[in-house]
Amino acid sequence: MTPAAAAGDVFVVPERPLFELRHEAYPGMWVRVRPAELGPWLELCSLIGSALDADRKAQLEPEDGAALARLFEMFSDHLEAWNLHRVADGVHVPIPLTDVHTLDASFALDVVTAWFDMSAAARATAPAPDMPQEPIEE
Repeated sequence: MTPAAAAGDVFVVPERPLFELRHEAYPGMWVRVRPAELGPWLELCSLIGSALDADRKAQLEPEDGAALARLFEMFSDHLEAWNLHRVADGVHVPIPLTDVHTLDASFALDVVTAWFDMSAAARATAPAPDMPQEPIEE
């Protein structure tokens, strides 16, 4: 047990911020989403490469479909709100995104890629913590 834990010091991990994504290719659209936690973000780093590669292929492989499905599932888990309505019937696209298959593939990949970029940027722009290092006497 560390001295800090023994002394009862507790640090509460801050809540992940809520971001609003907007995409210049889709004027008026907004998506409110939280950045991925570290574990999912590491998985995202692998999946986003697979998804972008799959998007550029003429023929998808079975593993491409699994990677894309997982990527959209992870996005849906972090999605808080959006203003998406289907053109055909004007119905709001529900959250959680259980029927991702109803979205246009390029549009969905644009939104998910923007979320990944936002998650990476949130980490890069976070202020460096002030963490002085002091030796601990045991």
